[in-house]
Amino acid sequence: MIDEIDLKIIEELKKDSKISNKDIGAKINMSGQAVGQRISKLLENDVITNFTINTDNVKLGINNIAYITVYMETADHSKMKYLIEHTKEIVEAHRISGEGCYILKIESEDNKIVSDLVDSINTFANYGISTSINKLK
Repeated sequence: MIDEIDLKIIEELKKDSKISNKDIGAKINMSGQAVGQRISKLLENDVITNFTINTDNVKLGINNIAYITVYMETADHSKMKYLIEHTKEIVEAHRISGEGCYILKIESEDNKIVSDLVDSINTFANYGISTSINKLK
């Protein structure tokens, strides 16, 4: 069962996944050891599934962010699933309800990668595409 303390620990880890157990403990009035035990339990129960970092994409050469909504033409989604699993530029993929079947977040160095990707999608589905012009949050 997740309690208020677990939620506070998770919130601190969301802010900084490299924060020490001791520093989390100081913020929520617990020992670092107790925090570590709780984090271990959260990991065991798949409440916390991974730790990650945020990067400056421009400094990494990633200048294009696109969102592609995929409208499947068939009930066979195997080609779409293969494309998602084997395309490193697809950094997020969600099965959605409402408009479309999938939404994909693409991070790429140039528009050619996005163009090639939508050409591949177009062989088995229709799509709509939006590009990011400015990250606000």
